[in-house]
Amino acid sequence: MTHEMEDSEEADGTNNDDEGRQLYKLDEAFESDYLAPRKIKRMRRQVFVDPEEMKAKIRAAAVRPQYNVSMYYHDTGLARRIAVQPLFEQLTLAVIGFNAIWLWVDVDLNNAPTLLSADRIFQVMENAFAIFYTLEWAIRFLAFKRKVDIFRDGWMCFDTLLLILLTGETWALSIYLALTATEAEVGGNTAVLKLARLMRLSRMARMARLLRMLPELQIMVKGMGAAMRSVFFTLLLLACLLYVFGISFKNIVSGTEVGRQYFNSVFQSIHTLLLHGTLLDDVVDVMNALADESVLLILLFYIFILFVAGPQKEVFPKAARASGLLHSGAGVPKAMG
Repeated sequence: MTHEMEDSEEADGTNNDDEGRQLYKLDEAFESDYLAPRKIKRMRRQVFVDPEEMKAKIRAAAVRPQYNVSMYYHDTGLARRIAVQPLFEQLTLAVIGFNAIWLWVDVDLNNAPTLLSADRIFQVMENAFAIFYTLEWAIRFLAFKRKVDIFRDGWMCFDTLLLILLTGETWALSIYLALTATEAEVGGNTAVLKLARLMRLSRMARMARLLRMLPELQIMVKGMGAAMRSVFFTLLLLACLLYVFGISFKNIVSGTEVGRQYFNSVFQSIHTLLLHGTLLDDVVDVMNALADESVLLILLFYIFILFVAGPQKEVFPKAARASGLLHSGAGVPKAMG
C-alpha cells in the first residue's frame, strides 16, 4: 500500500513537471507571437510620435487653465495697479516693436564701435530704451508680493537677464570705457569691440516677447517642440547615411579628378553629399563629373539620393503635422503661460 502511494505521488510530480513545461512553452509562444510585435510597435511609437497623438497633446496643452502672473502680485498697491493694466502691457509691446525696427536703423547707419563714439541720436535712443526697460522691470518687480516669485515666471526671468545685458552695454561698459580708455585706445582694442558687438546682438532676444501678441505662433512653436524627438532621430539617421556614403565615395574615387574636386577628404565628401545629394544644389555638375569617371559612380549616387529621400520626408512634415492644430478647429487660447 505504501509503495502504491509513493508511485502515485511520483506520477503526480511527473505530471506537474510536464504541465509546468507546457505552460512555460505556452508563455514563451505567447510572448514571442503576441507581446513581441507589440513591444516593437511601442518602441516605434516612442521614436516616431503618432501625428494624431501629437495633436491631442497640443490641444490639451492649449486648453489648460490660463496662466496669469498677477497671481504672484500684491492684492493692492500702485505697482500692482500699473502692472495689471492692459495699457501698460500694450505700451511695453509697442516699445519692443519700435526697438526691433530701430535695430535695423542702428545696424545700417551706426558704424561706431561703442556707444560713446556714436552719433548723438543713437546715444539718446539707446539711453531712452534702457530707461524705459528699467522702469518697466522695476514696476513689475515691485508688484510681486514675494520677490523670490520672480523666478517662477519665465518672462520675468527672461527680462531680468536681458535687462542685465542691456544696462551692462549701455551704462556699465560706457562708464568703464569713459574712465579707463580713450577713443583711440577703444578702436584698437579688439577684445572690447567683440564684447560690445556681442552685447548689442543680445538685444535681438527681446523680440521674443512679441510672441505674446501672436498666440498662433506659440502653438506652432509648441508643435515643433513636440515633433523634435522624431525629427532628431531622423536627422541622426541622415547623419549616419552621410558618414557611411562619405567614406565610401572617398575610398572609391581616391586619386581621380572627381575625387580631388568633390571627395578629397571624408569631410569634403560629407559636405558634397549634403549639399549636392541631399539638398540637390547644382546636382547636375556633380553627376556629370561622376559620369565622366564611371557609370557605377552614378548608380551609387542615385542610391544615396534614394536612401536620403525617406528621412527628408520625415523631418519637416512631422513639425507641420504637429502644428496642424491651427487648421483643426480646436481653437486658439487667448494667452499662453
